Amino acid sequence: MWTGRQAFERIENAIVSLHRQENELDSALASATAEAERLRRERSEAFRELARIKLDEITAKRLVEDLDAAEARAVRLLERRRSELDQVAADRQAALAALEQAEAERSAAAAALEAAIDAVDDLRAKVAEEIQSSEEWQQAKAAYESARKIAGAADAKAAQSEQELAEKRKPYDEDPLFFYLWSIGYLTPRYKAGPFARFMDGLTAKHIGFADARLNYAMLIQIPERLREHARL
Repeated sequence: MWTGRQAFERIENAIVSLHRQENELDSALASATAEAERLRRERSEAFRELARIKLDEITAKRLVEDLDAAEARAVRLLERRRSELDQVAADRQAALAALEQAEAERSAAAAALEAAIDAVDDLRAKVAEEIQSSEEWQQAKAAYESARKIAGAADAKAAQSEQELAEKRKPYDEDPLFFYLWSIGYLTPRYKAGPFARFMDGLTAKHIGFADARLNYAMLIQIPERLREHARL
């Protein structure tokens, strides 16, 4: 039969054992809870990875489709560019051919023109030689030389006459009354004046003998002009 002390020790030992078991259970529960949390996190991460894989598959499919479409567009663009380049090359070749044809035609035309010019020059030289050897041309040349000499002499005579007449005109040019009446066209149709001015101009003209002086002055001016006209003829 147990004594009180033994019973008390057994109870205490049982309580300590229970506390130990409780602590172990708490530790096990905490460990189980942590493991459950870890598993839950792993499960969530697995779900997320699975979802990512699924999403990647969908995205990859779309990407492949997009790449296929882009490649198809690029191929079509390259084909169009190749066709355009082929057309440009063909047009360039045609333009070069047309240019070569035009150059050939221009060269032929230039050669024909040069030949025609040479023919004209030869004909002109031949005709000039025939004309210069003809009697009519010799007579015309002699007449021309004679006329040229006459014109030269007349021109020299006109120059000499101008010098001589300049001295004879000097008194008229230096007379202010005569020069005034001459400049206003007195006794000519271009003379325009009122009654009083006409009266005064008439007195002045009568005083200096303008009528006779005017005729002499006009002749002095006209003689060199007529000589030069004769020289030009």
